[in-house]
Amino acid sequence: MEKQDRAFTIASDMVKLLITLSTGVITFTVTFCKTFLGSISGVHSIGWLLASWIILVLSMILGFLTLGAMVGNLSKTNKSNVKTEEANDSEGENIEGVYSSNITVFEFLQMVAFVVGVIFVFIFGYHNLTIKETSTKENITEFRMLEKKSYSLLDSLKTDTIIISNK
Repeated sequence: MEKQDRAFTIASDMVKLLITLSTGVITFTVTFCKTFLGSISGVHSIGWLLASWIILVLSMILGFLTLGAMVGNLSKTNKSNVKTEEANDSEGENIEGVYSSNITVFEFLQMVAFVVGVIFVFIFGYHNLTIKETSTKENITEFRMLEKKSYSLLDSLKTDTIIISNK
């Protein structure tokens, strides 16, 4: 009984860790976008980021479902142990404990969703760190001649210009 309780505790801690890490990755990416990239509008490959957030939220939901399945199985296991102690293992239910399919399926899906979500975050980061800045209208300084006049007094040619600087 003690080994089974430890197994449930370790599995539960692992599920909680993935829930916490998923929340942390989402929080980090939101902060990273806002702090370092200015705004979401200046971000390239926004689809990868949104997909990662959705998948990481799915990972958290699967973690909650896993914890619920663990509680249900632990409850069944405790009832089964009371029955088997009373009946000396004559009519005990066959409970698999932590390796029950309703736990392992949710736990496996949570792990896969977490890994895929983190991979999408890395793809998003790669796209935003490797894009070379191309010249756009915002970062080009232009000097244009507005008017050209000729005078015959002292200077035969005088040009009026405007200087635009990026400050």
